[in-house]
Amino acid sequence: MKHLDTLTLSLWAVALFAAPTVAQADEINLDVITQNGTFYQAVVDAYEASGAKYKVTLQAPSKTYDEVAQRAVRAAMIGTPPDVVFMGYDRMKLAKDRKIAMPLDDLLGSDQELEKLGYPASALNLCRIGGKLYGLPFATSVPAIFFNSGLVKQVGGDPEAFPDTWDGIFELASKINGLGSGKSGIFFRYDHSGNWSWQALVTSFGGQLMNADGKTIAFNGPAGHSAFAVLSRLKNAGMVDLSTDQAKQSFMSGNLGIYFDSSASLIGLQKGSQFRVGTAQYPSPVSDSRLPGGGNCAMLTTPKAERQEAALDFMKFATGPIGQTALVKETGYISTNTLANNNPEYLGNFYKNNPAASTALEALPRLTPWKSFPGENSPKIVDLIRGYLQSVITHKADPDKALQDMAAEIKPLLP
Repeated sequence: MKHLDTLTLSLWAVALFAAPTVAQADEINLDVITQNGTFYQAVVDAYEASGAKYKVTLQAPSKTYDEVAQRAVRAAMIGTPPDVVFMGYDRMKLAKDRKIAMPLDDLLGSDQELEKLGYPASALNLCRIGGKLYGLPFATSVPAIFFNSGLVKQVGGDPEAFPDTWDGIFELASKINGLGSGKSGIFFRYDHSGNWSWQALVTSFGGQLMNADGKTIAFNGPAGHSAFAVLSRLKNAGMVDLSTDQAKQSFMSGNLGIYFDSSASLIGLQKGSQFRVGTAQYPSPVSDSRLPGGGNCAMLTTPKAERQEAALDFMKFATGPIGQTALVKETGYISTNTLANNNPEYLGNFYKNNPAASTALEALPRLTPWKSFPGENSPKIVDLIRGYLQSVITHKADPDKALQDMAAEIKPLLP
């Protein structure tokens, strides 16, 4: 999309963010469920500072997207649904099946109209189920590699040419681990909500979570074996099984060389580190290597028409240029709104001045939907997989046997 001049963009912003005139609009206080993150409040502050007629109250944040979904389900069951839920991409189908989410197609207009407001079809597809739109893309991240540029140089590596193969990464990690003095070569965060980082390994090797029928598992083929083989190599390259917070602290203190996490962690890591934080994509070992898009959709969950206008007003702001600018500058999430990305008043200059953030943008063509297991046992399956990941990483289980046993345990839990 071509860059818009300042006047044109201002007109778009007025059209997008002007609050609709409804009776007693100033009395509407939107009830919103989110995951952890100070950036949600930053977006709310920007919204209210823009002159919006509505107030927004964020509920106490949930720790995971699974918890977000559970709270939304419970609230709907007792007849007190929130107005907006920032629902993880992998929980969109559950929200649709439980009739928590309101379809947006008739409320927001055509894809062509939405594209003019900065929403490309590829971004909207992250919030579609069965061809219908159930949310607007708010926070999007990709699995990312962070590295300590100083330690990479110290062992003879080139921060400007980080290895793009697993063999190269493990060789570099082993060298950093060999420095001693408390240095650790590598850490792979495996405790993501919905097994996101493990799913990223599987899809990066060309695999998928479930077969096309949506009923049978597909992760236990060659891609799954390759994914578990990568996890099994981590310990010998220096991975210690720490909590995520401990691993982040180790990285920012300069003791951890290579750290795998969400691209959304970038700004926090940069602010907390005394060295230049480098970024890289997951390797692409096969031609159809894909990465699941992490993050969430802003989902309309109130069935009350008089509140829907207000809720949509806030959702459009949060996913529009100003809201996305506030989000990205606070985190490292990718903005999928083209008006924000293309204009220097918003994020155009941000990406130019922060090359580490551009790595995530460059991974957008590899994005594939973040999937979840069907049925009521999905949370149980997520916990089961997390246990197997830990056992492989710590060498308590053979990777091939662990994959076989894991698949056998999951099959009877599927509907």
